[in-house]
Amino acid sequence: MKYPIYLDKIQSVLLVLIPFALITGPFLPDLFVTIISIIFIIKCLSEKNIQYFNNIYFKYFLFFYFMCLTSSILSEYKLISSIKSLFYLRFGLFSLAVWYLLKNNRKLINYIFLSLLFCFFILIFDGLFQFLFKTNIIGLEKHPTRLSSFFGEELIYGSYLSRFLPILIGLFFFSNYSQKKINIYISIIFIIFSITLIYLSGERTAFFLTVMSIIYLVVMINKYSRYFLIASILSFFVLATITANNPIVKERMINLTKNQIGLSNIYVFSSDIYIGHFLIAKDLFQENIILGVGPKNYVKHCNNNKKYQTLPYVCSTHPHNTYIQLLAETGLIGFLTILFLFLTLTFQSIKYIYLKLWRKEELFNFSEICLLSSMLITVWPIVTSGSFFNNYLNIIYFFPVGIFIWSREN
Repeated sequence: MKYPIYLDKIQSVLLVLIPFALITGPFLPDLFVTIISIIFIIKCLSEKNIQYFNNIYFKYFLFFYFMCLTSSILSEYKLISSIKSLFYLRFGLFSLAVWYLLKNNRKLINYIFLSLLFCFFILIFDGLFQFLFKTNIIGLEKHPTRLSSFFGEELIYGSYLSRFLPILIGLFFFSNYSQKKINIYISIIFIIFSITLIYLSGERTAFFLTVMSIIYLVVMINKYSRYFLIASILSFFVLATITANNPIVKERMINLTKNQIGLSNIYVFSSDIYIGHFLIAKDLFQENIILGVGPKNYVKHCNNNKKYQTLPYVCSTHPHNTYIQLLAETGLIGFLTILFLFLTLTFQSIKYIYLKLWRKEELFNFSEICLLSSMLITVWPIVTSGSFFNNYLNIIYFFPVGIFIWSREN
């Protein structure tokens, strides 16, 4: 059977629409990723093409995938965990599909950039509107201390912007628009607005990851480092001015943070909540040190064990830290697999700096540095996080991977 060429167009359209779909909730982006992955498999089977599967990235992903599947099958709550693990394959296939689509249509990178840029414009405008008028442009009311924009009760506005910001910057320098210097200056202003809105969102983890990303772009010595240093300095003065004049922002972003890390004498119960999550994870890890209790099974053990529903334990859907969750749900093997990925990305970053300083060689172009930044904040260990196996987050996690593979191949 000959592969219909219009299927490539369907994949491309869905890929371009994913940034929009993520704003609507988890259903549409997950549907788009699934369709893209299925069409990609049809393409490879019809043409008996295995070249996209024969690379270190996908082999590494498969190792983690089969480890998760084995953990699920051996777990106490097999059904939910096995379904989650089985269909986790679509995210690895999604990255390969992105690689394939870009390889066969270089112009697609411009469309993805414009799509994400438009989403940022809308979200930044809507976030400012909600901050100033206590309601967004479609009437969704502002949370007392947070911004949510179109995400409503899902307080992930800052997370969306922070995780996509380095990807957006990378796409900009991949696109034709970065060839004009005036566009680079405009992009710096745009980045300052993005950082400001992430700060105003009240999501401290999102803001921390943004700061990490910008520092990374400065430290990874390149011809654009000075621009991001300027953006950082200007952003600092903007945020300092806002904080000094807005007691609500100051209370959440400064005072609450100081309290929770022990820089004041005020007792903050939310710190103990996280400790309660971690204590449950510790118990579950000790139940199965090698393979854990199975992906997504933290919450099942939480809800079905009365011990975990009384202090000092605090029950939740996940322990709010990627590596602690991996220890509990996938054991040492899953934990070490992702830790090794983090160490590899860190080593490659150090290697880049060494080659740049001592040999005047560039291991990565600037767009790839931006994509590395987005991947590093995904696996950064010392930070609170959403569930590692959350479908919505995994779409964002795997989005830059295919672009990075395509760029490295070129």
